[in-house]
Amino acid sequence: MLAALLCVAIVAPVRAQKPRPNEEQYKAIFLYRFAGFVEWPATAFASPGAPFVIGVLGEDPFKSFLDEVVKGEFVKGHPVITVRYRQVEQIGPCHILFVSSSESKIYEQIFARLRGRSILIVGDTEGFASLGGMIRVRTEHPRLQVNVGAAKAAGLSIDPNLLSLAEIVGDKRTR
Repeated sequence: MLAALLCVAIVAPVRAQKPRPNEEQYKAIFLYRFAGFVEWPATAFASPGAPFVIGVLGEDPFKSFLDEVVKGEFVKGHPVITVRYRQVEQIGPCHILFVSSSESKIYEQIFARLRGRSILIVGDTEGFASLGGMIRVRTEHPRLQVNVGAAKAAGLSIDPNLLSLAEIVGDKRTR
C-alpha cells in the first residue's frame, strides 16, 4: 500500500487543475520530487539558506516547465532554483542534475568529472544508470532504474520506499 501511495505521489501532477502532463513534464516533476526521497550531506550546502539547485546539462527537454514546477518551492528549508549548463565544467553548486540525451556520447567523462560530488545524477537514456548515472527515468515499468552504488559513492542516501519502486542496477565500479 505504501509503495502504491509513493508511486502516486511521485507521478501525480504538481497542480491538479492543469491538464495531464506530457512525458517531459512528468520527468520534470520526477526531478523535483526526488528531492524528498534523497538525503544530502550537510556539506552539500554552502550555508543554511543556500539554494537547492536542480540543474540541466545539455539540451533542455523541459523548457520552462521545470521552472514552473519549482517556483516558490523549498526542499528541506532551501529555496529551489533551476540552472542550465552547456558543459560539465560550468557546474557549480548543484544537488540534482538531469543529464540530457544530447550528452550521451560523453556520459563516462561527465560521471568521472562529477565523481565525489554530492549530486544526484539523473537521465533518461538506455543504460544511463548502468554506466554510472544514479537514476534513469523510464517510460516503461518499472519507471525508475537506480544505481545505489553510484549514489552511495557521492554521499547520498536514497529512501528505501523509492528504491522499492525501482529496478536496482549498477556497474562494476559501483557494486
